Amino acid sequence: MSQSPLHRVCKLILSIYGLKQAGRNWNIELDTAFKSFGFIQLIADQCVYVRRDPVSGSPTIVAVHVDDMTLCAQTDTELSQLKGELASKFKVMDLGELTQILGMEVQRNNSDGSIRLSQVSYISHMLESAGMSNCNPIATPIDPNIKLMPLTDGDPCIGNAKFRCDYLSGLGKLMYPAVTTCPDLAYAIQYLSQFSI
Repeated sequence: MSQSPLHRVCKLILSIYGLKQAGRNWNIELDTAFKSFGFIQLIADQCVYVRRDPVSGSPTIVAVHVDDMTLCAQTDTELSQLKGELASKFKVMDLGELTQILGMEVQRNNSDGSIRLSQVSYISHMLESAGMSNCNPIATPIDPNIKLMPLTDGDPCIGNAKFRCDYLSGLGKLMYPAVTTCPDLAYAIQYLSQFSI
């Protein structure tokens, strides 16, 4: 007696994007591939892999963010070798020299060997969404002498869910640049966060 197709169950051989275990399976596959290429995973940051050239001792570094990778090497030969190794295991797309990663713009100055990170577009978008795109810049994010007070019962903002949501959302949006490219915002954010309840 044959069963109808409605009573059959499929066993998945591969992970499907979006399932709970898919991210872990991808991480295991990527970790295995990098270790087979001779990379060592850093203990301090497990998304970073390092390999040293046996002859010159120069490092090749890969920083992984889900399925995006930033490749760093001292020579074009080492970089090309790594790209070839990755292409042998995975379908890869080479986007060229790094100009943006995780909402940060990357500007390289080859003459002095410096790298500059900024979040101009992220902050501009954040100011625009708050209706502050025409605000004037200042040198200090918050006056250190200012004393803020909690709202009192008579204040119209008490119980205003939209005000509270906007306030918390603004603080949350400011936290990312504070920990990446604008550490001068950290004091202001921690001070304002005291009034978030």
